[in-house]
Amino acid sequence: MEGNILQMPDMVLEILEKKYFIREVSYEGLHRKETSPYPYEAIREVLINAIVHRYYLDSFVFISIYDDKITFWNGGLAVTIFKDRYTEGELEKLGLSERQIKAVLYVKGNGVITNKEYQNVAEVKKTIATAELKFLVDSNILQQDGTKGAGAKYILKKIIGR
Repeated sequence: MEGNILQMPDMVLEILEKKYFIREVSYEGLHRKETSPYPYEAIREVLINAIVHRYYLDSFVFISIYDDKITFWNGGLAVTIFKDRYTEGELEKLGLSERQIKAVLYVKGNGVITNKEYQNVAEVKKTIATAELKFLVDSNILQQDGTKGAGAKYILKKIIGR
């Protein structure tokens, strides 16, 4: 793409949104809600930095789009942004049950979940909650934060450099 450097970020963002990003669709009552796979502000920031900081004599800005990430490269520095793997659609692809998905989305919204909260969210007994929390930890979706046993708290697993 060629053009005015001031208009270029908006043109690229528009093309990415219309042609390449597949939005997750959900409904709240009669209202359709579309969720972008990447945070708009992060994509915009990386794109502007890639354009502004490129070497203008012989390099271009390259954008590579994959199933789970998007990479920007300006001839010197590459920046990769991963999709939110904690959406309902992505969790379904992992084969989680409906109540496990509910619990992970609860952690995403609240930052943490305990066994007792899992029991309430998933509407299950303590033994099932314990087994399912262990499964989510073993599946690298949640990680135990601090204390083990009755006071255990679980948070989303941080993924670095997939």
